[in-house]
Amino acid sequence: MMKKRLSLGLLLVVALLAGCTDKAAPSATSTSETATGQEATGAEEQGTTTADPLAAPTPVKVVVEGASSSDSSPASELPDDIGNVPEKQQITKLLQSGAVKLDNPASFEPSQPITRSEFIRWMYGYDNKHIKPKLASQPSFSDVDSSNPDYTLIEGLQAAGVITGFPDGTMQLDKELTRQELTLLWGWYERERGVTNPIVDLSVTQFALKKYKDGAQISDTYVAAVGFYANQDKHPLEQTFGVKDKLEPQQPVTRAQAARWIVENTTIADQQQEQNEVTKELQTEATEAMAAQQATQTVTVNDIATSPVQWQIRRLISSGIPVLDGQGHFQPDTSITRRDFIRWMYQYDPKELTPADQPPPAFTDVQNTDLDYTLVDKLRQADLLPAVDNNELKLDQPLTREQLTVLWAWYQQMDNVREPILALSTVQDSLFTISDGKEIGTSYSNKEPYIRAVATFVYGEPTYRNVFGFTTLLKPQAAVSRAEAAQWLVEYTES
Repeated sequence: MMKKRLSLGLLLVVALLAGCTDKAAPSATSTSETATGQEATGAEEQGTTTADPLAAPTPVKVVVEGASSSDSSPASELPDDIGNVPEKQQITKLLQSGAVKLDNPASFEPSQPITRSEFIRWMYGYDNKHIKPKLASQPSFSDVDSSNPDYTLIEGLQAAGVITGFPDGTMQLDKELTRQELTLLWGWYERERGVTNPIVDLSVTQFALKKYKDGAQISDTYVAAVGFYANQDKHPLEQTFGVKDKLEPQQPVTRAQAARWIVENTTIADQQQEQNEVTKELQTEATEAMAAQQATQTVTVNDIATSPVQWQIRRLISSGIPVLDGQGHFQPDTSITRRDFIRWMYQYDPKELTPADQPPPAFTDVQNTDLDYTLVDKLRQADLLPAVDNNELKLDQPLTREQLTVLWAWYQQMDNVREPILALSTVQDSLFTISDGKEIGTSYSNKEPYIRAVATFVYGEPTYRNVFGFTTLLKPQAAVSRAEAAQWLVEYTES
């Protein structure tokens, strides 16, 4: 495929959006979601090639422990107990998508209640919106700690801003999901403003719900969400639950009803569908390239078998860049440091390090005794490496999304960030149409490069959404995981 190039499309899109206004309040970024001030930890990387960041890596063969072709294959035979259920078509589609893994392939248990944990896994498996699991340093919900098998998924959804729990700060994953709870979970996952940021007064919605005999039984927490879906043209409550004059908001949702709701109410954005096709093509090309490459060394990685970006990580590892620890761990859900990303960036997509006519001054926080001083200084002299702020590089801090966009745009010498033509106010106006667009660059004395870089990869390229999720939020200060970093490098470089 030809290398992507920014075109006048970015200027046109941003200009068209400049006059729009955002009616939703900016979302607050919690401490657990941001990378600022966090300490970076991680095992020493070794086991694939030399640790010299300037040395050309030597390709290796990669074996993924625990990987199985059946893991991602749709169900070949349908369960025995769905033949006569009204939701058979939706259950079949859900199973064939690979979103549901049955302990007993012969039994779906359609009439049994579904737990909140199962529903979350199903809706994510059917449409993951390109959101990645996260290994957060602190749990976002008091009853979902790092020992919970759903911890990284819940934290990934939380980091993307597409999940909410109970008012007491819990998720209660083992609880049976009720109808009113489903509407809130779904509304948040789909980022419906009528659910996440309702502008209609609660009392007005409660009055409208009086048309149902049991409308008064809806808990205040769920009134906006139930009201939103009760007034949809598609009538999802009626289609899924047979609602007529009663909602039965506390009634448990069955597994069959959950399947119907997910399949009937999932709408994948055109841009996401297009990117899915591009990714499939890239995966085919990368798989062929890895199979054809000559390598004398084989490495085994044992923690990426279930990653949604497994092939991108495999491609990065196969290049020979030292990204594994001594135990064969890639740590896909862990935050990546700026140091590691700069290393990966140069080694995966090396540039000619020709000194610039007027290189920027030396970074004040990178001493000549630093392990990466030579690489950093050569990149600086070539004017391919921007400071974070105030001429500091902050190598050992976690990389944030907005920082990644600036690093990449500068390294790729994108003029719309380095030597822009479009007025900053126009770019700002376009980003302000996004709920948290005003948060970009607010941590720095000069936020202009961050605003321009984020806009580049939101409007001019599909990279930002493809890596961080097709949601209505940007979460610019959220930490970038190692899996996300691998996906960004591989897909952008090879497309």
